[in-house]
Amino acid sequence: MAALGNLVAGVSHELNTPLGAIRANTDVTKRALEIVGARIADTIEADRKLGRSFETLRGICETNASAAARIDDILKALRNFARLDESKQKKVDLHEGIESTLTLLTHKLGDKITVERDFGELPRLFCNPDQINQLLMNLLNNAIEAIESSGRVTVRTEQVDSDVLVHIIDDGVGIAEEDLERVFDPGFTTKGVGVGTGLGLPICYRIAQQHGGRIDVRSEPGRGAHFTVRLPIREALQPPA
Repeated sequence: MAALGNLVAGVSHELNTPLGAIRANTDVTKRALEIVGARIADTIEADRKLGRSFETLRGICETNASAAARIDDILKALRNFARLDESKQKKVDLHEGIESTLTLLTHKLGDKITVERDFGELPRLFCNPDQINQLLMNLLNNAIEAIESSGRVTVRTEQVDSDVLVHIIDDGVGIAEEDLERVFDPGFTTKGVGVGTGLGLPICYRIAQQHGGRIDVRSEPGRGAHFTVRLPIREALQPPA
């Protein structure tokens, strides 16, 4: 995660300058089109081809502005995900971390996978933010990859007594009963040789343990999987075991 933070810092710095130029040039072009369009309004109205050209240029400006805003959102999500320039342990908004993670996974959702959010009222959670973000990334990525064609991923949060619970539920292929007890074993994977390392879930489990929590899983083949992350609400973390 430290390496990711350095990478994100470099990428953000390198992209901000050209992104700023694109946004500025798009704004100038849009304003120029408005001025020119107002001056030759009669000609544009009489010449359909010229009118279509102006509409195309206006559309290009809107598309460029939307694309630049999208890039800016991705950069913000990356910075938030890596928690640049922040202490290792602090109180964070868990929902913010979930949203940032989902933003980074948007390209994997496509048009066939929908995400349903059911967020409860949560206190700010004292944790190691980069580790919790890694846990969320692994679980959400697994949920998305478990859906072979189209489906739904549900993210539900709630506070139960002195714990915060994050439920990540998919309607994908599910996990065989004989594999449920092994999903957190290092090296175990259902993705096949050369596809997965089998380290994603063990890392998640270790992170939850380091925060005094745990992860539970329920699943049936063909009926998806339900992972529940349980993290205690507290003011400090114990040193890693």
